[in-house]
Amino acid sequence: MPCSGEGKYLRKQLEMGTLTLYLEGRIDSANAAAWEQEILAAVEKNPDAAVVLDADALEYISSAGLRVLMKLRKRSISDAGFS
Repeated sequence: MPCSGEGKYLRKQLEMGTLTLYLEGRIDSANAAAWEQEILAAVEKNPDAAVVLDADALEYISSAGLRVLMKLRKRSISDAGFS
């Protein structure tokens, strides 16, 4: 059964073992920390789910926003047992 929800910034959907995180609007230095908190919380809440980032509605991402995505990638690789 699909479930979806929204944080202040992040819209997410869990369906059939896949957690889709919808990146929308802008991710920049003003809000990157809030995005990071919501993304990591969603991933931690669903540790066995495959994670998909849907950036179709993302208008802009700064280097601060890219850092958030790289941190997520690094964490995913580490959790999978790779170094």
